[in-house]
Amino acid sequence: MWRPSPAARILGAAFSLFFAAVAVVAIAGAIAHADISMIWDALLFSAIAAAVGCYVGRAAIRVTPDAVIISNPFRTRTIAFSSIAAVSPGYYGVTITTRDGAAYTAMAIQKTNLSRWQGRRTRADEVTDAVCSAAGLRAPSGHRSQADH
Repeated sequence: MWRPSPAARILGAAFSLFFAAVAVVAIAGAIAHADISMIWDALLFSAIAAAVGCYVGRAAIRVTPDAVIISNPFRTRTIAFSSIAAVSPGYYGVTITTRDGAAYTAMAIQKTNLSRWQGRRTRADEVTDAVCSAAGLRAPSGHRSQADH
């Protein structure tokens, strides 16, 4: 199973806690000043904290004996290896394209544009290799495999 890097999880948790604290302060301000409009601020910051927390806590990609499971913040998908046509690393995550043309992105592991431009191998490349290997596919063109090093 691959999840966001430890640094990304720590940073995400810090952002989530920050926005949760701001929401608590907004609620306290609304109560102390009898200003109901601050409740909207609290709801906004609570939603941001929840979204970041969901990303940190749920984002993952797993390879099982017969499928790949993509867990994104608000949805989990299981894609059978027999339906996978292509896998590629990218800025938004590892994208799995099925034989019917649908594309699903695993947000847990991204490849930065800088890494792509420099031709550097990243965790996203390792995930792509693992999914391709498990599904019986070749790595995408332009993708440097471990053997290229």
